[in-house]
Parts: sequence; C-alpha cells; structure tokens
Amino acid sequence: MNKALIPSNFLWPGFCVGIFGIFLLFHNLIGIDISNSIWGDSDFDPMLLKWIMEWGYHSLFILNDPANFFNANSFFPHTNSLAYSDALLSAQLVYSPLRLMGVNEHYAMYGTLSAFTLFGTIMTDYMLRRAGLFST
Repeated sequence: MNKALIPSNFLWPGFCVGIFGIFLLFHNLIGIDISNSIWGDSDFDPMLLKWIMEWGYHSLFILNDPANFFNANSFFPHTNSLAYSDALLSAQLVYSPLRLMGVNEHYAMYGTLSAFTLFGTIMTDYMLRRAGLFST
C-alpha cells in the first residue's frame, strides 16, 4: 500500500475508535461485565488500584483537601501510608473528570487505563519513528 495514500497520522484515531467499538459490541459476548466486576474479582491488586484511584478522587474533589492526598489508610490500621505505595496521581488527570461527569467508578478506571495505554503506544510509535528505528 502506498504510504502517501494513508498517512500514519490518520491510522491511530481510526484504530482507537475501532478497538473501542469492538469492545462495546462484543464485551457481553466474551463475558466481561465491567459494571459489576474488576478483572474477574481477583484477590488484591485490582481492588487496590481502584481504591487508590477512588481515594485520589475523594480527597481532591469530594473533601476538597489536596494537602491530605497522601494521608490515606491504604495499610489499615496505619494512617498516612499512601506515600509508601503508588499514588497514581497522574491517573487523576483522566479519572477525576470522568467521575465528576458521573461515570461509574469501574468505567472510569477502565477508561483511564485505556487512555494511558493508548497514549503510551502512540508516544512509543512517535518516538521510534522520530529516531528512525521504525518505518512503514
């Protein structure tokens, strides 16, 4: 296929929309009900990830107290312990606006993770092309 006909700049938005559309069409057929479960209700890590994201939203926007963002009880009964874990502060750039718009916490978490994954892949593609290590 001729590169001049389809520039790579136009492939990424179409790819993203296509993947999102496929997910919306087929998530019930493959048994993923993201409104009621977190990755198959595994033991700890997904629940911790959701708890940390929700704590960030709660402390920044519900309590309106960003000075106490790291004063969470993530290792209960010890207080002020979020600093010992990953705070996922950059995730609040996507997660909090979604929650403020009324999106369910599961959908907001999956949307945040999907957005950061797509951003990472697009930036990796861009940097490889810029360094001359990848071309189509």
